[in-house]
Amino acid sequence: MRGFPKTIGTKQDILNLVGLAEQDDGGIESEDLINFLDNLIATKRHYVVKAEAAEKPTEEQTPDDYELVDNPNSDMIRLGITEDEINQIKAQLEEV
Repeated sequence: MRGFPKTIGTKQDILNLVGLAEQDDGGIESEDLINFLDNLIATKRHYVVKAEAAEKPTEEQTPDDYELVDNPNSDMIRLGITEDEINQIKAQLEEV
């Protein structure tokens, strides 16, 4: 493998990328991996319409009609990695 992979399917893939980013000739830039990890955290939650506003037509809904909830389909859940683990990995990469 060369460069950053197009798909990351498991938590172990992330840990393997960390190892490559720590090597001088690993072919992985730590900034790319940090951006990927930031994106995992950013997509952990999403907005949904509140139950009491669900009956309103879309044109009449306001930002107050939405609430931020955990996204059950987020990549963090799919990969089985927690926000604490991501923050630890980011701190480790920033030391490099």
